[in-house]
Amino acid sequence: MSGASVSGSTVSAGFGGVRAALFVGSPLRPEMVKASAIFGLVAKEAGVEIVVSMSMLPSRRDTKSPVLMEHWLWERVLDFAGIPVTHLRAGLFSEWLFYVSRLIRQGRFVMPWPAEARHAPVAAEDLGRLIAAILTKPAGHAGRTYTPVGPVLYSYREIGDWPCCED
Repeated sequence: MSGASVSGSTVSAGFGGVRAALFVGSPLRPEMVKASAIFGLVAKEAGVEIVVSMSMLPSRRDTKSPVLMEHWLWERVLDFAGIPVTHLRAGLFSEWLFYVSRLIRQGRFVMPWPAEARHAPVAAEDLGRLIAAILTKPAGHAGRTYTPVGPVLYSYREIGDWPCCED
């Protein structure tokens, strides 16, 4: 099942025979806490064995960002649903940074964190392997929160220097 539905009947219909599920919220959709409540309820009713929830790395209780607060709240809603859930707090995706590196070089994109901050972007392919591993072999993952990162830390300037495309 995929889509942007927050309808209980639509979500419920998609859970027939499902034993493992991935919940990925959109940082741009304001109803993600509601969507996580419906998803969690339907997953519990369906007897789902594991849910992987993918939110944003800096989601936490004390954030000042409304978007990050939404991510933190939907994680808590899934925890309260009484289903086995694993949270993935993904940071920056390598693929996205290849796109913005040119904009950084051109001075057309300013990252929303300090220039001295360093990031270890994760490749979508690696994240996909992690999600598949948890969904297919859930033992030991329920109740855990993972922060998948890439192998190298990059500064804002180094991200701008990535050779992605012609200027």
